Amino acid sequence: MKNCHIQKILRFTCAIILFAGIFTQNSNYRAFGQTNSLDLSTQMYSTGEELTNPYVPFNIFISNVAATSFTVNWLTSAPSEGSVIWGSDPENLTKQTLDIRDKTGTQELRFTHSVLISDSSLSQSNPLYFKIISDDLLISNSGESFSYFPPEALSSPPSPTSQDGTIVDENNTVVEGDDYLIIGQLGVDSLWVTTTLQKDNSGNWNLPIGGILMKNFETYAEISEPLLLQVFGNNNSFGTASVLASEDVINVMVLEDIPSTITTTPTPIIEPTSSPEEIPPSESSNFEYIVIGILGLGSLINILLILKTTRK
Repeated sequence: MKNCHIQKILRFTCAIILFAGIFTQNSNYRAFGQTNSLDLSTQMYSTGEELTNPYVPFNIFISNVAATSFTVNWLTSAPSEGSVIWGSDPENLTKQTLDIRDKTGTQELRFTHSVLISDSSLSQSNPLYFKIISDDLLISNSGESFSYFPPEALSSPPSPTSQDGTIVDENNTVVEGDDYLIIGQLGVDSLWVTTTLQKDNSGNWNLPIGGILMKNFETYAEISEPLLLQVFGNNNSFGTASVLASEDVINVMVLEDIPSTITTTPTPIIEPTSSPEEIPPSESSNFEYIVIGILGLGSLINILLILKTTRK
């Protein structure tokens, strides 16, 4: 069984290896079409280690799948910085990309994390490799880089379409700040698309939903399918909603302090200065697997969330 490996960076006396029910035998993580590895583009996973270390990422998943780009998302149970280091050489990850909200280059502490990786040279024969940095933890696959192989480009993509929305709290007040991650699917068999709030946008978001691939990577999702929404946010808030094509507006509400299966963003550190000690995982470790792929069929957690959404 491959292990998801977490290294303590710049703290050489401590290291953790996250035992991964996340990764399968003898293979780096591959995003698509791999029978011997977990597909994080169709499943969200957690290891349970976030219950003892709030900076360990959980609900890790891939969204916005495209031929030359993809988005790496995760949560932390305490506000933290986060980034992804990546490159075409798994042994030499020379590029670092911050959260899409850290536009000024200054990293901010968040519960939600979303990093867009884009490279025009990305192809099936030229995959990208990456590791996640959360606080001072380097998240890898048993010390090796994760790998991403893009899907084949499909012809005749649908016309651009988007969904607008507003996030409010239990008092029907628009939320503040940008620490909210919006996740959408067109029916339960499509891949995920994501967006985040931006600062000073009054809780408003816009989610592109045209050109979403189905999980078979061979066809596009139909806009006529229900748009299934999840929102993760500041202070461990969470909520879901389902929007039918015939509906212009739907109200949903996010409540805070839900169970610890949802939370924060990591901090970026570029290179460890030495090789940290590795501590093998305990055989008695408990692992928690969180699959959040079916929405609109009943709330995953008995929570109300208010999202005011209008489909364009």
